[in-house]
Amino acid sequence: CMLIMAIYQPRLVIADAGKSFDLLQQYFDEMGLSTHSVQLNQDADVSLPPFVHAMKLLDDEDVMTSYWAMEKSKTGHAVAAEGNAGGETYATLAPDLKAEEPEPVADVLEAEEEEADPTDKRDLLGEMLISATMMITGGETREVERFTRADRYMVSVAIIRAALAARDEKRSQVVVHDVAIQLMTMARDPSLSQTRQARAEEMGQSMMVFTQALRGKLFNRPGNDWPDVDVTVVEMGTLTMDGYNDALALAYTSLIDGVQARGERFQAQDRPIIFLTDEGHLISTNELLGPKVAKGTKMWRKLNIWFWLATQNMMDFPDSMSRVLSMCEWWMLLTMDKSEIEQVARFRSLTPEQRQLIESATKEPPKYTEGVLISAIGQWLFRNVPPALPIALAMTEGHEKAARRRMMEKHRCSEVDAAKLIARQLAGRRE
Repeated sequence: CMLIMAIYQPRLVIADAGKSFDLLQQYFDEMGLSTHSVQLNQDADVSLPPFVHAMKLLDDEDVMTSYWAMEKSKTGHAVAAEGNAGGETYATLAPDLKAEEPEPVADVLEAEEEEADPTDKRDLLGEMLISATMMITGGETREVERFTRADRYMVSVAIIRAALAARDEKRSQVVVHDVAIQLMTMARDPSLSQTRQARAEEMGQSMMVFTQALRGKLFNRPGNDWPDVDVTVVEMGTLTMDGYNDALALAYTSLIDGVQARGERFQAQDRPIIFLTDEGHLISTNELLGPKVAKGTKMWRKLNIWFWLATQNMMDFPDSMSRVLSMCEWWMLLTMDKSEIEQVARFRSLTPEQRQLIESATKEPPKYTEGVLISAIGQWLFRNVPPALPIALAMTEGHEKAARRRMMEKHRCSEVDAAKLIARQLAGRRE
C-alpha cells in the first residue's frame, strides 16, 4: 500500500477484519494524507443503507414502464377470476408469480451475469434485489434454495413501491423498513393467491430483522456520503463475530456500492480507486456475495477502480466466489504448501510448470518472502525484501504488540513512533 500510494496516489479504500491497518493509517496521517476510519459496531454512528439508489429507479424509463403496465392491468382486472380465460390478473401478467418450483437464486443471478452486456448501464434494481435477497434468506443454504423467481419478482415490486411511497412522503431515501412494509402489505393483495400472500408476509418479516439492534442501526437509517479522502479504512468489527454473517455480507455489498458511486463521481480525474479487501475469506463466506461482487465490479475498469482481494486461507472461499476469482487478472501467490496450491487450483487452472514454480518459493522472516506472479502474459518468481518500516507497521502478532508497547513506555512516544524505532532495530540487524 505504501508503494502504491507513493507512486500512483490512488484513493485507497480498505475493508479489514482484524485491525491490521491501524498503524498504517496513522502513518499516512503523519505524512499528510487525508484519512477516514470507520468501525462497524454498536458504538459507531455509521449507516450503510442498501436501498440508497432506489429513488433513481423512478427515473428509469424501462423499469417504470414495466411497473406501470403491471399496475394498470392489475387495477383493470382485479376482480377477474383465476380461471377466466378472457381476464388478465396480476399473476397472468407476471407468470413467474405462479411458479412455485424453487430455482437456486445464486444460479439465477450468475446466469443473468453471463447474459449481461458489459456495455449496459448499471443494473440498480438487480443490485438492490441481491441485497434484499441477502436479508430475506440470511445467506442460509436452505433459505436460498427455496427462494424462487416469483419471490424475486415480488421483492422487486416492493422496492419500486417503497421508492414511490418515499417520494410521496418527501423523503430522499428508502430504508429497509419501507421495503419490508411493502412486502407485508402484499399479504392483503386480492390479486395474489393465498400462497403468494403468505410468502410475501414471510419475506417482509424476514427483512424486519434488519430494522432492529445493530442491524437496524447500520442498515435501516438514511445514509450520507463519506468524506472524499485519500485513505478510507473500514474495520468490520462486530460483524466478523459468529451470528452476523448476513450483516457482514450486506455491509460489504454497501461498501461496493459506495466505491462504485465514488468512481462514477470522479471518473474523469485520472486518479484510480483501489478497493482492497483484507482477510477476504472471512468476508466472502455468504453464498450470495459472489454474484453481487461480480455484478458490481464488472464495469469498474471503465471507472478506473481496481478490486484487490487478499487472504491467507483459500480453503474458506465458497464455490460461489469462483466467478469473482476467475475475473482476477493478476495472482500474487506467496510461499505455499501443496494443499494451499490445490485450493488455488479450485479457482484458477495451473500448469505443471506453474505448480513447480509456486512450490519453489521460500521465505526467511523477517528478511524476505518469495512468491509467484501469474497473469495472462506470463508468470514470474520474485523475492520481496520489504523495507523495515512497512514490516514494523504491519506487526499484529501478540508478542509484536507487546514489544511495541514496551517501546512506547520506554521512550514516552506514540505507537507510530514506537514502530519507527522498531524499524530502525530491524534495519540495524540487516547490516
